[in-house]
Amino acid sequence: MFRIAFYTFLFLPIAVYSQSYTENIDSIIDVDAPPAQTQEKIFPITRYSPTYEGRIVRIIEGDIFLFHTADSTFTVCMYGIDAPEIGQAFCEVAIDYLEAFLWNDAKIQIKKDINQEGTSAFLFIKGKNINYEMVKNGLAWHNKLHSTDAELARSEIHAREKKLGLWIIENPTPPWEFREGILAKPLPPDGEIRVLICTSNKDNTYHKNYCQVLKRCHSNVIVLLKTQAKDLKMKACKYCY
Repeated sequence: MFRIAFYTFLFLPIAVYSQSYTENIDSIIDVDAPPAQTQEKIFPITRYSPTYEGRIVRIIEGDIFLFHTADSTFTVCMYGIDAPEIGQAFCEVAIDYLEAFLWNDAKIQIKKDINQEGTSAFLFIKGKNINYEMVKNGLAWHNKLHSTDAELARSEIHAREKKLGLWIIENPTPPWEFREGILAKPLPPDGEIRVLICTSNKDNTYHKNYCQVLKRCHSNVIVLLKTQAKDLKMKACKYCY
């Protein structure tokens, strides 16, 4: 009898407190309410998707293409390489090389490139790294400004030593120097004002010939009359005008 009385005295306050605590919580939280909806976050492919499968649907330049997946279509810059620009030797050869892979099953491996806008990636066709193959066969340079990849460096040394592709030319001009040469050319001193534009689909501005923004253009830079640029609904660059 004494033991029963003892345990009753010991646990009764705990049971009363527990019931009171539960009632207070239930009054604050509606336990019958449906769970709150959480908003799904959509992250950029360049940061959160290291590999992606799809197909090349369009060649833009010798090292830039349009990539189509089951969910989206986006532009890809081939990581660590720089193919000849339009007007340079082997430009068409590099483009033809990529065009052979149109609509084939492909995979891209996203690479971080802080100096380049957009999606930068390695391209794989049937398990073969096409970035390496293009440099190894002299269809592109290893762009050391954007990549320290050791295999790309070895591939360029191989192409140089074997004089493959563009390396049959003595001292070929790298594409980045070719682009700078275009920017350095003065505009013709005609009566009409002429401007430079980057042919990238994302750029809708016209620039003066010394504009530093044009150095980030990964497409072709062409000359237009200012009146023509305005007719195309282009706006003046806020940095040089």
